[in-house]
Amino acid sequence: MAKSFDMRRGVALLPAEPLHRRVPTQGQDGRPLNDLLMIIPGLKKKPAAEQESILQKIEQALLTYEKFIVFAELNIKLGTLWLSIPSQRGLGAELAAWIYHHVPETRLVAQHTATEVIR
Repeated sequence: MAKSFDMRRGVALLPAEPLHRRVPTQGQDGRPLNDLLMIIPGLKKKPAAEQESILQKIEQALLTYEKFIVFAELNIKLGTLWLSIPSQRGLGAELAAWIYHHVPETRLVAQHTATEVIR
């Protein structure tokens, strides 16, 4: 049986909590995480069938990279996809490219690369 992300499940968790309070900043190993923000212009206005198709393609990306994704949130109303991933050279670019290849409407808005403070 194939694993599946339930992208609708997150809606009920903490609907009033701001994103910056829900996004993890560190992985289980204590190292800082990288963040990706992608937009899907006009997602909210697309017909339901087209939205579902886009959701399925994004879900496939999340399944393909599930061992790396620490946090994911797709906001249909805002047309945004937020991902938190471990700090690993090239991973963010690879993941964004994979999503863009399968969902060409997406645009990478920001990629925050974590930096560790060395003391």
